[in-house]
Amino acid sequence: MEESLNNAKKSLDKFYEKYCTTDDNKRKLLACDYLKWITIKTKIIYNEKDFRIPENIQIKRGMVFWINFGYNIDEELGGKHPGLVLRIGGKTAIVIPLSTQEPTQEQLKSGTYVEIMKVYNFKNVRRWVNVLNTIPISVQRFDFNSSIGNVKGTELDNINAGMKKSGLWKF
Repeated sequence: MEESLNNAKKSLDKFYEKYCTTDDNKRKLLACDYLKWITIKTKIIYNEKDFRIPENIQIKRGMVFWINFGYNIDEELGGKHPGLVLRIGGKTAIVIPLSTQEPTQEQLKSGTYVEIMKVYNFKNVRRWVNVLNTIPISVQRFDFNSSIGNVKGTELDNINAGMKKSGLWKF
């Protein structure tokens, strides 16, 4: 185990030297975001046994929370985004990230992109979900101090229709 920790530290040191000391601002920002995420994730793991959902919050299907999706590779969704709860079980939720980026016509034709007309208690902007981005995550990633919203049942029905059309889920 000690060897694994030393190897991890060496890798992070090399990463820091390569990316954080560069003059390329974009690479430097990406590296800093990655290192911040490692710190946040380490705290989450360290505190997971003591974590409790705040008493005044009951997580339900259709609720929207700001969620830290972490640092991911290439076009994978990462960072802090609103996420719509589709199912909750203990301290794990199945969520679908919301995006303000409008899909292309080709993406819309696929039927896997669903427009979310309104997220109550959030800024009134056009939002979209890609049903292929459904993901189970720990509720420890939820930001319980930010705005909490919700969507109407018709929005959830539209997501279900998109899931059915995708062919990945059996109904």
